[in-house]
Amino acid sequence: MTSTPPFDDPMWQDAAAAARELDIGPIAVPPEFRRVLAKSVGYGQPSEGLLLNKGKMHEVSVARLEGQLDRHAVFANEVFVLFADRDTGTRAEDLHVEPVRQYLQDLHAHRFRGRQTVFLHIPKTAGTSLRNALEPRFVRPLYVVTKQWFERATDHFDAHDLVGGHVDLATVRKARLEDPTIFTLIRDPFQRLVSLVGHARRPEMTPQQLGPKMQMFRTTPLREVLRSEEGIYELFAQADILCGSRKPARAQVRDVCESIHVGLVEQLPLFLARHGHSLRLDGTELGRHNRTASRSLLVPQEEIDAAASEHAAMIAESRIFYRQVQDLVATPPPGRLLTTLTSAVKGVFVRR
Repeated sequence: MTSTPPFDDPMWQDAAAAARELDIGPIAVPPEFRRVLAKSVGYGQPSEGLLLNKGKMHEVSVARLEGQLDRHAVFANEVFVLFADRDTGTRAEDLHVEPVRQYLQDLHAHRFRGRQTVFLHIPKTAGTSLRNALEPRFVRPLYVVTKQWFERATDHFDAHDLVGGHVDLATVRKARLEDPTIFTLIRDPFQRLVSLVGHARRPEMTPQQLGPKMQMFRTTPLREVLRSEEGIYELFAQADILCGSRKPARAQVRDVCESIHVGLVEQLPLFLARHGHSLRLDGTELGRHNRTASRSLLVPQEEIDAAASEHAAMIAESRIFYRQVQDLVATPPPGRLLTTLTSAVKGVFVRR
């Protein structure tokens, strides 16, 4: 899934206008600007200027980011800075450039090394609600949407205390972070797939916002989705993301549950009671974000029942991993009742 760049935002409009008016050669720009600026190139290409989104400095290599401070900052606002090889007669306010300097200082000082939190966000597991609750609690959160972006951003991690995104556990471990706190949420695999299909069918979603897989989910009956390679992958995706296998051994599942914090969406209050303090979420109220409204209308119960009947054996197989995790993490702490936990954690909503 892709999001629409906010070019109705004045900050984005002003940055695009400044880049258009700049009388120099190619300008390296964020991916969202490539389609709106004729003389733009990607960050990996030579250029005479560079437009930087200060909230996504990880998209630029550290070496290239350092080089921008030797250039002229010819435009800046709260979101963007435009650097150029030569003086254009205009100079951006220094307060807008200072975040770039501070970012590089934090990076070189390894400011957050050894005390980072990593959020493995598996889609349709209440992750958006959790992310929105987490980010205000951290100094400089970083969120990446793909494994590829995570790998590209590795050199930037020391400047971030929270790193999250759609990435698998093996990739996080390869990043060699120093003693990070890693956590994730999972849910019943069939219910997660139903939710994913419902999300693809939301009327406000356009083909441009959906990748090929989600476009197929949008137009295909659930029982046929489960006949497809994409549907089968999503049914087993949680095991693959955490264990690197659709059918991991019990010992491997235990190792994952002992080395990172794994919670069940269906028992989110229990997860927050156990780990909320280490995640800075003590007493935090989780809102409903990216929830699929009227899912029962988008994926009718008759359609769900038909798919469950036809693919019962495969669904049961996908639940083996889920049940193993459930056995390891779903027991309430000694001396506490789950009802007490539920009442103690306010405003927890399960994303559907």
